Amino acid sequence: MGTCTEKHKEAILEQCKEFIRHGPPHPFPRELHGACCKAARDVPQMNMHCVIKLLTPREEEYSEDKTVWHKLIAVIDDIGVQGWE
Repeated sequence: MGTCTEKHKEAILEQCKEFIRHGPPHPFPRELHGACCKAARDVPQMNMHCVIKLLTPREEEYSEDKTVWHKLIAVIDDIGVQGWE
């Protein structure tokens, strides 16, 4: 299994920010060739747990209760379920 990198993490945080920010749930990305989906596919095996492990303390503080990171996993799981891997 490949390992994710800082480059993968930065791409996910930038390209998927509208889906993982604070606040009410946001719609999952549906564009097969959208920037968030591409960033997710670029992570080896779309392993968002690996990306989360790379978060700095400041990035982790983005969400006090970690819901943002659960959203991130849900977004990517949804992409995978849709067969977009």
